[in-house]
Amino acid sequence: MEARNKKIEDWFAMIKQGQIVLPRFQRHEAWRPHQVVGLLENILRDPPLPIGALLTLEVGDEEQFHSRPIVGAPEPQSKPSLHLLDGQQRMTALWRSLNGDYDALDIFISLDPAEPTAGETEIEVMAGVDAPIVEPVKRWDRKGILQPVWANSWIECLERGMIPVTILSPGASGEAALNAWEESVESSPLFDRKVIKRVEALRQRVGNSAIRISTDWSFLSSFAVCRSNSKSITRTIPPISL
Repeated sequence: MEARNKKIEDWFAMIKQGQIVLPRFQRHEAWRPHQVVGLLENILRDPPLPIGALLTLEVGDEEQFHSRPIVGAPEPQSKPSLHLLDGQQRMTALWRSLNGDYDALDIFISLDPAEPTAGETEIEVMAGVDAPIVEPVKRWDRKGILQPVWANSWIECLERGMIPVTILSPGASGEAALNAWEESVESSPLFDRKVIKRVEALRQRVGNSAIRISTDWSFLSSFAVCRSNSKSITRTIPPISL
């Protein structure tokens, strides 16, 4: 078994390039908003909490399984490098939340850390821990206007002490989202050096957050997996979950 760390920014780069995909025997996305919230809280904490390892299989010369991209990710344009065997719920949640890919759901991050006694987060907040609150906001249409209305204005969000999670996404897409957000809120007196430094600190936490990657796929030997000419799996493999 080999285990090593890879930053979220590196994972995202591989997803964008189509290098990492899901084997089709994986179950589909199943996480609910509160699970996405808990994952983001673990990453944004200082110190952070571990979110577990991802299990991958190197593709080699030929894909052993039919595959599909992670939900919301670009279709691969060439043969992928890795199949993600375990951890797709976590990776899908990170990809979709940080890229604003959820339908009827926006996620915001508090600029101020939660108080130790606030009890508003999915994880326990202790003294000396900097843990921003992650708030999922359901969106719906009313006469052509997305509700709640305040979530349509980055300035109003800032007045509430919140920022969109998309500006914390690593890479070029996150930079573009950050630039658009800064242009939108630069006229607000609340947009000051303190806010800029806080946002940059949170971006660094996300970008530098490392997830363990494992290449131990020996568990597959316990299943009778055969390949026909169509590369189908002739015995059902139970869905691999967290």
